[in-house]
Amino acid sequence: MLEPWCRECAKRGLRVRAVAVDHVVPHRGNWSKFVDRQNLQSLCERCHNRKTAIEMAEDRRRLRLRR
Repeated sequence: MLEPWCRECAKRGLRVRAVAVDHVVPHRGNWSKFVDRQNLQSLCERCHNRKTAIEMAEDRRRLRLRR
């Protein structure tokens, strides 16, 4: 079972209710990463949105470098 508190906020000593289950390492279509329970973490909405935005920016940058 995942914890009820945001893992990222807890690192900063805060206790914020988690509302999202996030993949620690983005699965990017890899089924084994998608279903790996060890690859899941609880996050609040703010931390989840921030992490997702960073990952999407990295993906766009990686795609531009391939061209």
